[in-house]
Amino acid sequence: SKMASKEIKSKLKSAKTAIGQKEYEKGLAICQEVLDVDSECYHALVFAGLCSLEQNRNADAKEYYNMAIHISQSDSLAWKGLADYYDRLGKLPLRTDKEDAIGVYEKCLTFSDIQPTKRQQYQVKLLDLYQSVLLMEKVKSLALEVVYSPEADKLVVQHCWDVLVGMLLNQKGLTEDHMYKIEEGLEALDNFEVVQDDRRTVFFTKMNKLFYSTTCLEDAMGVLKKMREQLEKMKETNVSLHCCMARCYLFKLFTTYPPDLSEAHLEYFQQFSSFSEEDGLDVVFIKKLISVVLLLKIQSAVDEAATVLDSIDTFDVISSLLRGLTYLKRHMYQLSEAELENCLRDMSKFPESWKDQIMSVVNILLCHCYVALGDFRNQRAMSMLDSLQQSISDLPTLHQYIHPLKIELRLSLGDIQMAEQMSVELAKSPHCSPVTTACLQAKVLLKKGDWRAAESSLRELPTEPPNVQVMFLLGQAMWMEDDDVSKAAAYELFLKAAELDPNRSDIFAYIGLYQDKYTRDKHKAIQCFIRALQNGYTNEIAARALCEALEAEKDEEKLLALLKGVTEDCSPTKASWAWKKLGLLQKTRGNYNEALQSLFHVLKCDPRDAVCWECVGEAYLERGSYNPALKSFRKSLELNPESLYCRFRIASILSALLEYSSACQEYKSLLAVENNYVPALKGISETLYKQARNFLEQCFNGRVVECISASLQYLAKALKIEPKYISLWKLLADISFCLADVPLSGPTWKLAIPEELLGSGNTAISKSEILKLGSRACSRIIQLNVKLGPAWHDLGLSYFLRAKECSGQESQADLFDLAVESLKKSVDLSPNDAQFWCTLGTVAAVAGGTKQELAKYALMRSLMINGQNAVAWTNLGLLYLKEDNLKQAHDSFNHAQSADPAYPGAWTAQARVAELVGEGLESMDHYRQACELEYSPVSSKCYSNWVCRTLNETQLSKLSNPDGHGLHPAVLRAVLLARDSMEKYFGTGGDATGLNLLGLLYLQEGLANKAVEAFRRGLQVMDGGSDSRELRRSLLANLASALVAKLEPREALAIYGSGEVLMDPVQKAQQSLACYLLKDCKAADKLLMEASEEVEGERKSDFLVGRAMISFASDKTVCKEYLFKAFQCQPPSLFALIGLVAFGTLQKDFTLVLAAASEISKLADQSPVILHPECIDVLMYTILMLLWTNE
Repeated sequence: SKMASKEIKSKLKSAKTAIGQKEYEKGLAICQEVLDVDSECYHALVFAGLCSLEQNRNADAKEYYNMAIHISQSDSLAWKGLADYYDRLGKLPLRTDKEDAIGVYEKCLTFSDIQPTKRQQYQVKLLDLYQSVLLMEKVKSLALEVVYSPEADKLVVQHCWDVLVGMLLNQKGLTEDHMYKIEEGLEALDNFEVVQDDRRTVFFTKMNKLFYSTTCLEDAMGVLKKMREQLEKMKETNVSLHCCMARCYLFKLFTTYPPDLSEAHLEYFQQFSSFSEEDGLDVVFIKKLISVVLLLKIQSAVDEAATVLDSIDTFDVISSLLRGLTYLKRHMYQLSEAELENCLRDMSKFPESWKDQIMSVVNILLCHCYVALGDFRNQRAMSMLDSLQQSISDLPTLHQYIHPLKIELRLSLGDIQMAEQMSVELAKSPHCSPVTTACLQAKVLLKKGDWRAAESSLRELPTEPPNVQVMFLLGQAMWMEDDDVSKAAAYELFLKAAELDPNRSDIFAYIGLYQDKYTRDKHKAIQCFIRALQNGYTNEIAARALCEALEAEKDEEKLLALLKGVTEDCSPTKASWAWKKLGLLQKTRGNYNEALQSLFHVLKCDPRDAVCWECVGEAYLERGSYNPALKSFRKSLELNPESLYCRFRIASILSALLEYSSACQEYKSLLAVENNYVPALKGISETLYKQARNFLEQCFNGRVVECISASLQYLAKALKIEPKYISLWKLLADISFCLADVPLSGPTWKLAIPEELLGSGNTAISKSEILKLGSRACSRIIQLNVKLGPAWHDLGLSYFLRAKECSGQESQADLFDLAVESLKKSVDLSPNDAQFWCTLGTVAAVAGGTKQELAKYALMRSLMINGQNAVAWTNLGLLYLKEDNLKQAHDSFNHAQSADPAYPGAWTAQARVAELVGEGLESMDHYRQACELEYSPVSSKCYSNWVCRTLNETQLSKLSNPDGHGLHPAVLRAVLLARDSMEKYFGTGGDATGLNLLGLLYLQEGLANKAVEAFRRGLQVMDGGSDSRELRRSLLANLASALVAKLEPREALAIYGSGEVLMDPVQKAQQSLACYLLKDCKAADKLLMEASEEVEGERKSDFLVGRAMISFASDKTVCKEYLFKAFQCQPPSLFALIGLVAFGTLQKDFTLVLAAASEISKLADQSPVILHPECIDVLMYTILMLLWTNE
């Protein structure tokens, strides 16, 4: 055993020698021999591990080292070898490997025989491994241990500082312990020379960021101070470090309220001023912030501080805090509010240790803004002040700053009693100044209206040093007195206060009021009001006063900007008056949608504002939205039942909506309350006039006269009350023109005219006399305003209408001359009115004589002004037509149709041209189009004439309905259109020619009674002209035919027997039918025989069928003979075939029935259009009969 031990030692020595000579394979073999003898030989295992490691047999090396460690835990050789193993592996991917390596390195650091260099290597390795597995506490501990070690290498210290700062940077905040250790580490370093220049810059940058997240900024500032001292030893200056220090001092400024400078602040700011702008943008930025802080200490330098802030392009939380404070000192509360709220949104940028203190200061500053702005911010301010009162335990701060704000807030909310109670309690506090207490009590007294007590309390205060708030409140109290002396004294106080604090806007509001009402200097007053609103539009006194001044100046643009500013800066409740004025202004400018939106803001605040509902109705009305306007006015009337204007507007809207009856009822209910209300009198008169025009379009002429009579009654009363209203006389003229369009048959007609218009009581006057009344109305308008072009135009039109209705008492030529002269005057006054020139041309053309050239010139002048005037083109074409210039007439009518396709006059004139050139169908089509567009007497007569002529000239088979009895649908539509057009004009009168056409159209429709009435009325209104004899014959013949159709043959035969009817074949046939109805078959047959001998073709066959019908009762052979003759005519007679079927059926001659039915089928195949329902009935009867006879 002893020999074995010696041998093992020799072998181990040989192995060590081989390892020293880097013969690792030999050494491993020797170790293996030893291990074969003694498997627990510690040194053999260590040497084997080393040899394996050098041969890159890492797994074997790890196994040998672990076996050695298992044998002896306290020996360092195996642990060092295992540490070398992990060093050789480099980056470890698996967490288990990292944890094993950490254990090995930690064990190695416990051995005392580890060299310092190796120890530092192990520490660096451990730092990296700790960070990779997120053992941050161990990182921090180990890094600080290295930094504290005096034996540490400079590079290792640098690495540890970088790791430590990086680790702390990722934490939420540096604790006091962290700061203490960092400071200790700095003391342990002789200087920063251990850190290279570039690494030192990175280090400072990281440290600067760390200080903003620390929870103990005071300690952080100590660390910074220590750094600065060490740099001074090195005679170096780090700008980043100083900027960090300056930011800390700036933040510290806002940790107390009110923000103020301490001696430490002033001392450091003076040191920082030694830096130049060349040291970087951050230095420039901080130097500007420091200058702002220093300027804010001086009240008169606040504006200069604001100028410096405006020059800063960099925006961060410190600059926002200073801006908010500066704006507050300048009374720019809205801007201050915005900046301070931005600060609260960026709370994460506050230093962690001072965050709560800075937030409290910012909240107090915000409360100042909220209380000053008031309105919807009041509730926000109340909540914030309650929160501050709970969080602040310092009584001086509460009594000096929080409680005064709560009192002002109560006053803003209108809780005067609570404000008074709080002010009394605050006066007992030793922490609140007497001036503040007195000012608050004065505000309470002013709110209560006790301005004398307020003035008395304020005068007891010392006058030195001068206090702006005291001067302003004293001025307010004196302003409430009625005498001018007090207001002048108040004015002087306001001026002094403005000198001390030129940024306080409410002072300038009162100065402006004095300038406006007492010195009468409007310009200066406006400037003062603008100055009062320069910090925002929340000052209602200044805003209202400026609004009135701008309204007086009629400066709409500035007024619009003012009202928009007020509505943007104030809540809808406070700015209700501005929203209303803005809506009215927008309505005046034609921006109706914007106006409605503005007015709706008012209604959201007060839905029972009757005036605002009225304004909404006006806006809707001017926009053309009648139904919403009607609802708005009704809502306003509901809220204010005594409003005459709303009743008037409701009636006028109903009139515009064509609800004339409802409108008249509204007007009557209004007149029942105020019977002399001229707008209502005019309104109901105008509504009745519109209703009359509506009835006129429908040709209800009796209703027209009724409406006009009622309209004139109201209009006469209105003219009696206000005879100088031009619109009333204009309405009277329009009414007279309306009556000129009423078609009447007689020379006079009954119309009740009030005494006020005629001067001789109610009387019945003629149509020409009512037109004279229109002329007098136009003349009265001209007396009131001689330069009114439309009045001269209407006067000329009235003369023209009188000339058309001229009776023997007046000269038509003189009336035409007066009309032309009046219209010339109208175009002289209004030379650019195309309608006036068109009327002049039309009147001159109708007047004829030497005025044709004037007519042409006037119409062309009208077209030069407005080339789309269809009436002017049509009348110009008629002038060309009068000169037989068909081409130019046709071109003019084409222009008229292009300009206004719905103008019937152009179609009628074009139809006349087509008629003259022989285009009958085109002419009839144009007349039809004119009748479909609009009623016109000319087009109605011409179209009816064409329809009747076409019906007379066309074969009956082509006019029949293939699907039913009567006329073909297209023919029937033409007849109905023509008849409707004629009825509109000749329904209550008209000329004989028109009535003759109307009667014929009635006959085509089978309306025999109406036809008889029309023919008889035509006979009554004949004027005895040159063509009256032929017209009388035609009327009598048509009357006889209508009487036959009416089954009144005796009266028809009497007409035929009078000798006045020209007996052509048709009339003979009608007379024959009358005789047949009276059972005088012989006479009837004789007349049809005479008629058939005078005609050929289809009409002859029809007469033969008639003779067959007559002879059937007396001689059936002759009847059959006539039917065969009728069938043999060309073209074959359908009625003859039907007669043969009927004859065969009655005589039971089925051969004849089948033959006739076969011929009918042939005719149907050749021309399906002429197949009547009767034919189908015959064929069906034939089939049934064949089935019955089994053939």
